[in-house]
Amino acid sequence: MEKLAHYLELRTLQYPAEDEEGIKKAINTVLKLEPEKLEEKIKTQELESQEGAKIKKHSYKTERWSEVKQIIKTIFQEIQKPEKLYHHLDSEKGEFYIRLDKQKLHEGKFQLSKKGDVVHIKIKIASYPFRKEKIKKNLKKLINTE
Repeated sequence: MEKLAHYLELRTLQYPAEDEEGIKKAINTVLKLEPEKLEEKIKTQELESQEGAKIKKHSYKTERWSEVKQIIKTIFQEIQKPEKLYHHLDSEKGEFYIRLDKQKLHEGKFQLSKKGDVVHIKIKIASYPFRKEKIKKNLKKLINTE
């Protein structure tokens, strides 16, 4: 299969009342990594909110097509009616965005969300040379990845 994406980024925030293990469990619902690999690949950064509370930002990025493909396959197999996802495409930048409800992921369920407590996923769609039509075509191929 041709390379349809340059990279995939995943990020989410952990608020003070949340358990870090629960957050990592939600992330791993999407990534499907061995526990030691998850610890190795997830980058954690401590931030401070406007109110002074400590927040952690957990992020993951891969440029390996095999990993990108597997994660995309996991997501699109679980989302009902993935064809409705096209409005999450920024064809000017060639970036596709998905927001999944973090609490539902903790339960092992994939549910799209527009806002709130989410896991953000950004996929940079491949296009050589860069053309909006090719971006849309490659996104359709990604969504239908078997």
